[in-house]
Amino acid sequence: MLYGSPKTKTMNEEEQFNQAFGDHTGIHEDCRDDIDNIKDNNDDVSKFELISSDAGRFTDLAWELLGRYIANNNRLTEIGMPRRMSPHR
Repeated sequence: MLYGSPKTKTMNEEEQFNQAFGDHTGIHEDCRDDIDNIKDNNDDVSKFELISSDAGRFTDLAWELLGRYIANNNRLTEIGMPRRMSPHR
């Protein structure tokens, strides 16, 4: 499902987060926790390293939300992204 479809436009922020990063996605819990802290602009995360096995499980909605969270965060000082992504989709 593409971000911006009628269904995602009617979901609130928590529902979008759960759809993109919930337990069902296979994204590791520590990654989901870091993303939640980035979303909330918490002091707990100043560096974020996304590993390829998690990145490969991201949907379009997950990428859209992560981009929004990073853009609105003023605590992050460092972001690491994998050079290659594992195809889990």
